[in-house]
Amino acid sequence: MNINLDEFQQEAVYIKDRNVLVVAAPGSGKTTVIINRVNYLVNNLKIKIGNIIVITFTRAAADNMRTRYKKIFDCEKAPFFGTFHGLFYKILLREGYKIDIIDGGIAYRIIKNVLSKYLDDVNDDKIKEVLNNISYFKTSLKELDEYKPTLSKEIFEDCFSHYEEYKDKNNLWDFDDLAITVFKLFRDNEVILKKYKMLFKYVLVDEFQDCDDLQISFLKLINDGNELFAVGDEDQCIYSFRGSKPEYMVSFNEDFKDARKVYLSINYRSKLNIVDISKKVIKYNLKRNKKKINSFKENRGVIRYSKPYDETAQGEEIASIIEKSIDAVDENAILYRTNMEARSLIDTFTRKRIPFVLLDKGYNFFDHFICKDILSYLRLAININDKGSFINIINKPFRYISKATIAYVKTSNEYKNSFDLIIDKKDTPPYQAKK
Repeated sequence: MNINLDEFQQEAVYIKDRNVLVVAAPGSGKTTVIINRVNYLVNNLKIKIGNIIVITFTRAAADNMRTRYKKIFDCEKAPFFGTFHGLFYKILLREGYKIDIIDGGIAYRIIKNVLSKYLDDVNDDKIKEVLNNISYFKTSLKELDEYKPTLSKEIFEDCFSHYEEYKDKNNLWDFDDLAITVFKLFRDNEVILKKYKMLFKYVLVDEFQDCDDLQISFLKLINDGNELFAVGDEDQCIYSFRGSKPEYMVSFNEDFKDARKVYLSINYRSKLNIVDISKKVIKYNLKRNKKKINSFKENRGVIRYSKPYDETAQGEEIASIIEKSIDAVDENAILYRTNMEARSLIDTFTRKRIPFVLLDKGYNFFDHFICKDILSYLRLAININDKGSFINIINKPFRYISKATIAYVKTSNEYKNSFDLIIDKKDTPPYQAKK
């Protein structure tokens, strides 16, 4: 099946250079380029599909790319389309490793327990910060004394120590362990490295701007004599907090031999003024390739800037825009920085009976720590004997109830409610008992 490619896409698909970075503007058809490149390798250059791997950053993106490739080119078999972690997992299984991935809930509880020694208010955001720091540190290839976490060094090292100790005792892995083990296996074992270099002759990487140090090091190891076809846009990196290094987009020609950059410059998605204003904003990024971005669409879109008084007003304003729009409801999309910011929208849309779908189906507003605290207050108001709710909120806000006192309440078997347990405790200060 023939697909119409513009001149920039054609250059990328049919390029002869060994190592290629495609700097793809938003909406420029990067997925189209990747699947056409695979087709070119298979049908024009007669490369075996077993020698081609296509790596992207989410399983959903990999599945979508594989499906599109098989449908467009009407083929039953396809090369490997998957994530770095999926590839590392397959390699380690092939090499005889037994892998049991740690459950996310267990990791969450380990960090929460350690943080509870230092902090009186341990919330989801703080736990995620620690887990992100652990991942960032492990993929940075640095020594522990070299790493500078975004939280207290003492707290980070304690969390890291307990987390790794639990995994070691229970023979568990996390996804970063997969990457580290494969990297060290390839680095330290020339026989194994040679075997996989013979297998991975053509490597294509999507969202290259999201690669971290460890992933780049892996790509360098298997690149000797092989071809790398990377696609990305340093302006679209959103995972720096997890260790992504968009600067590898800029230094690509220095990091990989016989390298060349090509540019997809036409944005087919956005209207003219949207593209123009985006360019004015993004030009202040310091580490970026010099590039031209042009809009295929000549008509202009509507850009509105608004500063609502609060979240409720924001929800009302957005709902009003959708209600007045002549487009179908499902023609609208709303982006927000954090899941919590969807709250006012969910409330307003539900009240106004505007149908909506949350793409992040794993998100549940009622699982957020703020909502849990409010529910605990309500449950305790209804049932004074609800010990779990009492423990959850007794120091929210902070009431100077010691950890020892809370532990006493947790373990007490007396037939008293939690308030009376603290009041009747011999060492409870009079001012606390009175409150």
